[in-house]
Amino acid sequence: MSEGLTMVKVSPAGPMADVPDDGDLSGIVAVVSAVREAIGELKMAIDLHGRLSPAASRRLLPLLEPYDPCFVEEPCLPDGSAAHLRDL
Repeated sequence: MSEGLTMVKVSPAGPMADVPDDGDLSGIVAVVSAVREAIGELKMAIDLHGRLSPAASRRLLPLLEPYDPCFVEEPCLPDGSAAHLRDL
C-alpha cells in the first residue's frame, strides 16, 4: 500500500468438491475476512476461478457482501446449458 497500490485481487478458493458444503464456503469467507482486515479500506477484488456451481455461487455471494468487494470474478464457469442457466 505504501507503494501506491489502489486494489488487491485475492483468490480465496482452493480445490472444491463437486458440491461444496458450508464448511468450504466458510473457508472462503474466512480468507476474504482476513484480507479485508489486513488491507483496511483498500479496494478488493475476488477471483474464484469458476470453482463453484451456480447454486454454491448463489449461497456464497451474499456472504461476501459485508467485505465490500469491487467485484467477484468467475464464481462459476458458464457452460451455456439450459440446466446451468436455470440453476442461476
